[in-house]
Amino acid sequence: MKKYRDDLTDTRGSLPPQLLAGIPRDQIADATRAFVTSVNALGADFHCQLADRHMTPIARIADIKLTVPRLLGRDTKIEYVASGAQGSVYKLTIGDKPFALKINRQPYFITSELDNMHLTRRARNVFNRSYIGSRFEYDREKYTWILMDWVGGNRANSFELAREKLFYANLTKGLVYGDARADNIKDGRVIDMGGLYKHEMKLSRAEIDTVKKMVYAMKTESWDKFIAMIDTASQRTPAIIEYLFFYMNMMRFETPARFEKYRDIVSAYYRMLPVKADEHKRRGLFR
Repeated sequence: MKKYRDDLTDTRGSLPPQLLAGIPRDQIADATRAFVTSVNALGADFHCQLADRHMTPIARIADIKLTVPRLLGRDTKIEYVASGAQGSVYKLTIGDKPFALKINRQPYFITSELDNMHLTRRARNVFNRSYIGSRFEYDREKYTWILMDWVGGNRANSFELAREKLFYANLTKGLVYGDARADNIKDGRVIDMGGLYKHEMKLSRAEIDTVKKMVYAMKTESWDKFIAMIDTASQRTPAIIEYLFFYMNMMRFETPARFEKYRDIVSAYYRMLPVKADEHKRRGLFR
């Protein structure tokens, strides 16, 4: 039985714009297929064969730097960076352009980073940019890979900055990230999207616009304006109160300190509503 198989029909995304120079427009599709085939093979030949049970590269290759077959006609190097529970991160330099290449064993019970690529585009300011990814199979195990921006530096307040951005993305876009810890955040951006999912509430467009205005009031510390809007919402559009209460209390990471007073006032208004959280499902508020 063949140990390595790939399936180009499961490719997501497109080649990074910085790699398209010199490729005629009518040849981009062929170049993309060739690129995906090469990275699939690289994952099988390098990651799977040199890894301990296909997850973590063994110690003797931790410092390895290899020149691999040229990608898109450019000299290419791969360097091992780090490992997690399901896979590893490599620095893939194509020509003079560095990228992060993440290769993970396909999770069985959670959504893969590859499947979450479309969600990250809803909040580009907080999630590291991902370009292209695909799946391959090696020795009956399924793997995913994804090519992302290489984040080199890391500012001092990186975690707090990302946490605040996640707070906004959570309230205004329904994006919920369940793995906000220092290891998954670099330079103010989330670099591991495995814990991301979208949870939507049935609000009208006008109600969502009101939520965005209320979030902006929190962001700019406009306390009086926020109180006026939440008081109006409690009388005219109580679904907004339910929405804010739900998201402010369901987030898997600690609410930034400067927003706690807003969460407290939302909770106070929520307790005055005639319909409580245990009736959400029956009323079909969430989908």
